[in-house]
Order: sequence, then structure tokens, then C-alpha cells
Amino acid sequence: MRLNENSFLMGGNGQTVARISTGASPLNDRLSKEIGGNFDKQNNTISGAALREKFDPIAARKNSAKKQAMRIIGEAVSNDTRIDEGMEEHRKKVRELTAENYEYSKEITKIEDQRKGLRSAYGVTEDSEEEQDLQLLSKEAESRFKGSKITLTDEEIEKLKEIKKGELTEYQKHSLELKNSEKEYADKIYDNERQIGTENSIIAGTKLERLKHAPMVDAKKRANLVLEQANDETKVMLFEEGKEHLDEQFEEKIEDAKEKREEEEKLEERIEKIKDDKREKQKITEEILESTTQMEVDSANFDGAVEQVKEMMSKLKLLEEDIKGAAVDKEV
Repeated sequence: MRLNENSFLMGGNGQTVARISTGASPLNDRLSKEIGGNFDKQNNTISGAALREKFDPIAARKNSAKKQAMRIIGEAVSNDTRIDEGMEEHRKKVRELTAENYEYSKEITKIEDQRKGLRSAYGVTEDSEEEQDLQLLSKEAESRFKGSKITLTDEEIEKLKEIKKGELTEYQKHSLELKNSEKEYADKIYDNERQIGTENSIIAGTKLERLKHAPMVDAKKRANLVLEQANDETKVMLFEEGKEHLDEQFEEKIEDAKEKREEEEKLEERIEKIKDDKREKQKITEEILESTTQMEVDSANFDGAVEQVKEMMSKLKLLEEDIKGAAVDKEV
């Protein structure tokens, strides 16, 4: 299909697209200014939807409301997505910290296994005084870990003073060094657990706020309100448009009535003129009859009398033609 310089095309979705011209022109520049982004200067086309919005204020108001409602819903969905992404980041952090604590706990377990192996290597029994003193020393060391809930009694404190006055065995020194090395991992576990608590609190708080405010529900309500307001406005616009149309029809009827009245007045004037003409005809006829009666017909005035009668009859004929013409006008 070949397009002329000015052509109209139908889009694939049934939407009319008007091709204005095949080149730059003042008309294209004006259309671009009037319709704005809806006019494609490169392809010289205009969207049918854009034309409807430009010249149909009701359609334009409805489309504007739909766009506003979609924007409200879109913003709510975007905000909701950001909230979900934020909570997922916090959950990810909790998983990472939990995994770290698992590894730290494994390291502590390994150290405890080394201490058990050390005791076996030195041949120390669990119920020996050497082992009992070591356990008390280990308890004191563990009480210095972050977040430790271990508390020494007064009796245990006095016992520790006595132990420290003496010399520790090689086994006790080596085992106590291993116990102190657990502090690094125990402290990290404590710090991570605190951070895990913080992350979980943030997640729980976010969920609670979402339940309290229900942003998506609120967005839907606001979008529906926009559409309802637009619907009410378009009803008013339709009413005003209908009222304006009725007013125009009423004005037209009034104008028609005025014209008809003027025509009737003109016709009445012509009828009155016909009546006057009839009265004039009657008067002339009476004059003819009176003149004929009074005439003395002799050889001297016969010719003059005849001319006088002819003149009067000519006047009567003219009056008859005028009356007939007025009657025809009245019938028309």
C-alpha cells in the first residue's frame, strides 16, 4: 500500500493513527506544540487516543484519573517491594551471623576435646584434686567471657586465692591456656547473638508496622477514591454538556418561534391590505354604478362617458389581480 502525502492509518490494536504529512511543515510544528509528546514529528503521526483526550474533556478526565490511580498503586507496590528487600537483607544478615556462630561453636568444641585428650595424656582423673582445682580455674576464666552468666561464690574466690599461692602443674597450665583461647570465639558468638537480636527486632517491627498501616490496602482505597471522584466529576460534566445542548435547542426553538411570529405578522399585514383593497374595489364599483346612473347619454358626452367607465374597470382589474396574488401568498 502506498501512502499519499496526507494519509490516515489504522494501528494494529485498532487505534487510529493519523499521518499528517510526509515532511516538515508549519502544521507539524503547530501540532507538536498543541499535542506535545503525543505527536511523533519524525514519523508525522498522531495517536488517536491523544486526539480523543485533546478534544474530549470527559475522556481526558477519566484517563487522567486512571493514570493517577495506577501511579498510586505503583508507588505502593514499589515501596512494598523495597520493604521486602530490606527485610530480606536483615534475614540474610541473621543467616550469616548464625552460620558464623556455628563455626565458632565448633572451634570451642574442638578446644574442649583437646583438653580432654590432654587430661588423658597426663593421666589425670576427673575426681582428683588437680582436676578439681583446674575446673575452678577454668570457671574463673569463663566468667570473664563476654555475656558470661557465671558468678563465683565467696568460698570459690577464697579457694582460688589458695590455689594461686602454689605452683600450677604442667597439665593445669596447658589446659588453662586452651580454656583462655576459647574467649575469642565465645566473645564473637556473644556479639553476633546481640546483632542477631537487633536484626530480628527490625524484621518484627517492620512486619508490625505493615500490619498496622497496611500500605497496599491504603493505596487501593486512595486509588478507588480517585476513580470515584473522577466518575462524579464526569457525571457533572455530562450533565452540564446535556444542559448546554438543551439550552441550545431551547434557544433555537425560541428563535424559530420569533421568525414564525414575524412571518405571521407580515401575513396579517398583507391580509389587512387585501381587506383595504376589497373595500377600495367596493367603493369604486359603487362610484361606477352611481356615475352610470347619473350619466346622460347623448351624442355630445357619450364618448367621454365610455372612457370614464373603461378607466374605472381597469382599476378594478388591477385590484382583482393584487387580491389574487395575496391569496396565493397566504396559501403558500
